Order: sequence, then structure tokens, then C-alpha cells
Amino acid sequence: MELSEKLLEKLKNLPEKPGVYIMRGAAGEIIYIGKAAVLKNRVRQYFFNTQKDEKVRAMASSVADFDYIITLSEKDALSLEANLVRKHKPRYNILLKDDRHNPYIRIDLKQKFPCIEVTRRIKSDGARYFGPYFFGVRVAEVIDVLKSAYRVRCCPKSFFSKKRECLNYHIKLCLAPCQNRVSESEYRQTVDKAVAFLSGKDSDAERLITEKMAAAAENEEFERAIRYRKQLAMLKKLKDRVLSELRDNRDLDAVSFVFDGSYGAAAVVIVRGGKLMGALKFGLDGASLFGSDGVSQFLTQYYAGQNATVPPEILLETEFEKGALEEYLYSISGKKTAVVFPKIGIKKKILGMAEENARDELEKSLDRRQRDYELCEGANERLKELLGLDTLRRIECYDISHLSGTDQVASGVAFINGRAEKSEYRRYKIKTVAGADDYKCLAEVISRRLGKIMADGGWRMVNGDQDKKKSSAPHPSLLISNSKSTAHHSPSTIRHPPIMPDLIVIDGGKGQLNSAHAAMQTAGAEIPMISLAERDEEIFTLGSPEPIRLKKDNFALKLLQRIRDEAHRFAVTYHRSLRAKKIGSVLEQIRGIGSKKRQILLKAFSSVRAIETADIETLAAVEGIDRKTAEAVAAFFRG
Repeated sequence: MELSEKLLEKLKNLPEKPGVYIMRGAAGEIIYIGKAAVLKNRVRQYFFNTQKDEKVRAMASSVADFDYIITLSEKDALSLEANLVRKHKPRYNILLKDDRHNPYIRIDLKQKFPCIEVTRRIKSDGARYFGPYFFGVRVAEVIDVLKSAYRVRCCPKSFFSKKRECLNYHIKLCLAPCQNRVSESEYRQTVDKAVAFLSGKDSDAERLITEKMAAAAENEEFERAIRYRKQLAMLKKLKDRVLSELRDNRDLDAVSFVFDGSYGAAAVVIVRGGKLMGALKFGLDGASLFGSDGVSQFLTQYYAGQNATVPPEILLETEFEKGALEEYLYSISGKKTAVVFPKIGIKKKILGMAEENARDELEKSLDRRQRDYELCEGANERLKELLGLDTLRRIECYDISHLSGTDQVASGVAFINGRAEKSEYRRYKIKTVAGADDYKCLAEVISRRLGKIMADGGWRMVNGDQDKKKSSAPHPSLLISNSKSTAHHSPSTIRHPPIMPDLIVIDGGKGQLNSAHAAMQTAGAEIPMISLAERDEEIFTLGSPEPIRLKKDNFALKLLQRIRDEAHRFAVTYHRSLRAKKIGSVLEQIRGIGSKKRQILLKAFSSVRAIETADIETLAAVEGIDRKTAEAVAAFFRG
């Protein structure tokens, strides 16, 4: 690998101290962030060590410059690395999406009368969190058991405002501390038993519920007996998850990673109170970077997230220097965590279970990636071949939305290589058309869109470079693109060139297509243009009276449908927002009607016209609208 003099000089002067290094690409963008016990040794490995996998080589070859930050220790470097990766999200780092929020049970023991809550976010608030609950055990079922066996309250928000006992007390699911039906000490003993049960250290729940089921059956309360039976079945699920070979009711996570050279996956098998809770799986991009560094990056992101608790023990497969990682985990949890590398026994078996889950996730993620490619880039390529285009990178689609000819709007959406580019979406208020005339509305929008492009010279961006719209040999029924010559221009003379689409799609049939095409010709542009009719999903072109009909499972058709549906959604959303503002402005004129009552009326009647025609009795019958308000509304519209 040939290095610039600048890089060679910086590599030579790297310090022999711990820190974080920041790799940058040709444009100065951050492409990778890593930590090192010795910066000089670690950074030089990327450029001088020949034993590198494909992704490491790809990253190293993209490095144009690098920076570094010296830290006091390797633990500090790990913490700084985690913060910088979360902030900058470099393309070659492992990036976890913190969107798998499984439910936990929360009990705040600092409260006078602690309650049971369900949460999907773990906070450092001193409360006890139990879970996560998934894979066959629903958190609602666990709470039903807690209420039946221990009668702990579940009403955090309304506890202090209660004027009498709730239904749970009367059906023996709560001790009603809100009405002083139980002393603080007695209630605390009950909560302690519930906590012991959730920690896997108390088996009284099964006995208590069995006794209740027998009593309910004896009293011929069969529905209640069935509910208790279901609770016992759930308890059996929990019991079946007990790992009998573990010597105590310990908490631990087993983490495994698998790679195929290009992609990777990770799985975290969660054991709480000696019980197997399940496994979380993650698909990883760039996960083969860089051995132990990749493992550390994953763990720092996972445990710094809002949906994971740091257990006393973490099982890993490949050994590495773990001191900095253990120090980092202690810094975020306040408790000592041991990172261990088991070779035999039950812990090795749990690690094997984690590896099986990781391999399953990798296989599924590869299938998802393949399908995603077929639906986007692959479908885009098929559509290009179907229409006979040399280039098909950017597709734009236009749709009209109105209500009986009022509040006409249009949308323009852009897809690049088969994927929505939402920053390029455009909304239009129709300015020149009165009434319901989709043809003229489309003509106005196309004229506005293409007129601006042609006025600026018909330039576009292709892969970041200025390029003239090249003529092509498309499907005979399509128009050939023929933008103005760029011979007398240089990229430096046009700072913000408009982007020319490779294909324009119109939502509609032959009539809409012809109207849009005429507007394009008037603007002086010639761009391949088609329309997609929703009724039979037929593709209309300009040069043929017969539409193109594709099978429903054709990926090119699916791409056009997705683009058309997105344009329709975007237009309808814009139209509704404008109408909501218009309706709101009318109701704002009624004295004594605030925003809350306006929302009530709109929800009940759906339109101003319906409110206007409603009589006083109908208006007053709406929940939240008193008679005085109804009379004010009716008087306003009569006036």
C-alpha cells in the first residue's frame, strides 16, 4: 500500500501512549474511530501489517489523513471511543440501532408503597429492573402472577388521587395501600417476596396460585379458575428455562459474533436469576473490524444503550486483554463485571447457544439484504432494461391531490437507485388551475419543475460530478433525453446545478401522461416519461397506444408501485395539512372555542361543512361540548 509523505510523517511521530485515533477519507469525513493501548503500534498496523481482512484493507486504502487524542488510560480511550462513535457514526464502525426495546418490570423500592410498572427504557434512577421478557413469556402474564400471588399495586399515576379502593382490591389483586388497607411494614414484606420471585429466588407464587385455583373451582368461579390455570402454565414456562447446571441463581450474558468476510452478526443470550430469558440478535455492517476492537465496540454500544443492564458476568469466546473493558463497564453501571472466556461446562454451552443464534441472524440478514437489493437496486436495473435506457439512477414521480377541486396540491418524490431520497421530495400548491382538472394541474407542476432546470442549462449531478444529460437509445415508445450542450460551461461556473431526472413517472393513465408530456415539451426538455394507472397497474408510454403489462410479482413493477404510492401518500398528507389549517382558521373565528374544543368538533364531524349544518342538539350531544358552546357554534354559522 503506497502512502503519502504526509501520512508517513504522521505515522512516524505517533506517541506511544493510550488514546483514540480518527481515520478520515479524502473529503475529510470521519470513516473510522478506534481506541488503542499504544497509539503508535495500533495505527501503524493498518498500513504495514499485511495480514488484514478485506474490510480492513478497504478502510485503510480509503484513509487520506488521521487524527488522534491521547488519554490517561486505555479505559478512558474506550469510553471516548464509544462517545465519538455514537456522535459521528463512521461508516466502518459497528453501529447498533437502539430500537429493540423489550419490556422490563420496574419496581422503585425507595417509594413508601412501591408499585409494579412496565417500561421499555432502563434509567439510572435507583429502581430495580427485571427482564427483559420475550420469546414466549409476556410481561403482562408475569404481572398477572404478581397481582394474584402477592397483590402488589400497579397504579403509579393515580395512587395519590384515589378516593376509594379500585376494582383490583375487591377481586383480591391489590392490598389497597392507597386507602390504608395494609400497613407499610406488611406491604414491604409482600414487595420483598415479589422481588424475590422476579429474581428467581422465591417459589411461593406457584403454591399460592394453585391454592387460589382450587378455591375458585370449589366455589364454581370457573372463569377465575381458568385464569389461574393460565398463570400456572406461564410459571411452568419460566421454570423450564432454569439452567439446572448453573450452581446459583446468577445473572449473566453470553455474547457471540460470527462473520462471513463481508457481513457479521451478534447474539446476546440473557440469563437472569439462573433462568434463560432469551436472545437478542443484531446484524452488523463492518463487523469484521478489527478482532477484539470490534468486540469492545459492540459491547460498549450495547451496554451504554437504554435497553440493557450490565450483568455481573459476561461470557465471550475469544480471549483478549479485558482490563479496560471491565473498567468501562464498571464506570457505567457502578458494579463490578467479570468478563470471562469459558472453555468447558455449562457456560461454554450457553456460549454455543449464543453462536447458534448469531449464525441464524447472519443467514436471515443475508436473505434480507438480498431481498432489499432485489427490491431497490435490482428492480431499478430491471426497469432500466425494460424501458431500454442507458442510464437510470434518478426517478421522479408526480401526483395531484384535492377535494372536489378545492385546495389542489401536488407532490414530487425522488428515488435514487431504487431508494427513496426524502430530502429531494417537493410539495406544490397549484396556482393557475381552478376546479378539479388533474391534467392542467400536472401540466403546471411539470412546467414549474422542468422550466427551472432548463432555464439553468439542463445540468445535473451524476455520482457527485457535473455531467451533460447523455442521449440514449430507450424503449421506442419513450422520449430521448436531450438537454442543452454543456460545452461552454465548466463545473466551477455553476455552484448549485439542478438535478435532471433520468425518468419521470406520472400517477395516472394515458391522458395524464399526454398532458405532462406537452408541458415538458413547452419547457424545452425531453426526458423519458411514463405513467402508471392504478386500476390495472398498466404502464403507459408516449410512443405506443398499448400499455406495458407486467406480472404482479415483477420487481420492476413493484418499484414503480412503491414510487407511485409514495407520491400519492406525500400529496395526500400535504393536502390534509392544508385543509386542517384552513378548517382550524374558520373555527378560530368563533368566540369561546379554544383549540381543545376545535379538535373535539373536527374529530366528531370531520369537516367544517358537517359542523355548519349540524343543529344545536346534535352539537350538544358531542362529548366535551356543552350547550352554551353548541349555541355559539350554531349562531356563528347562521350569521
